[in-house]
Amino acid sequence: MNEILGGIRMLKFMAWERNFEAKVLKVREKELKYQKLNYSIETLWNAIWNGSPILVTLVSFWHYTVVRQQFLTPSTAFTSIIVFNEMKFALNALPETFINLLQSLVSLRRIEKYLCGTEVTPVPPIKHQSQAIAFQSCTATWPQDRSLHTSSTTPSAASTPKPKFTLLDMNLDFPIGELSLICGKLGSGKTLLLLCVFYDLVFADRF
Repeated sequence: MNEILGGIRMLKFMAWERNFEAKVLKVREKELKYQKLNYSIETLWNAIWNGSPILVTLVSFWHYTVVRQQFLTPSTAFTSIIVFNEMKFALNALPETFINLLQSLVSLRRIEKYLCGTEVTPVPPIKHQSQAIAFQSCTATWPQDRSLHTSSTTPSAASTPKPKFTLLDMNLDFPIGELSLICGKLGSGKTLLLLCVFYDLVFADRF
């Protein structure tokens, strides 16, 4: 969400709102699923942890009196309760140790996945490298969404017209074998110009 909000201006320019909304909702659904599982396990664990001392005490006294046929005196009972309480405080470190082990396992899996990932393949040279990339009196604009113009609703006569972004009369010549930089402020047409260069490289053999 931080990355989307940081680049919301570019998302608006590229009309990617619905696409990124679907991605966010998909991740959110997965997050809610794991949170539900996490809270269920945490509730079950707390119930077992809080009820186990009483259960252990009752089972111990039952085994002592019924199975072993021993007489339960107050001194034995209260001494056993004190011992069970001391064991409870000693066992409090087990959940934290278990959580640390799980976090270590998750971290090791992430590191292993990163180290075992495929290496980035080198970019092959452009087959049109011997040909210069140039634009002469070129005009470029973003594609328009025709579904918005073909809707059955009639636009209001008082609505403000929205002029489309256009690069007019571009005269550019990129030198062969040299590094070219495209600089400009946000929304000045850098991405549109790069897309023009991309389509020039891709569809050069078709024209």
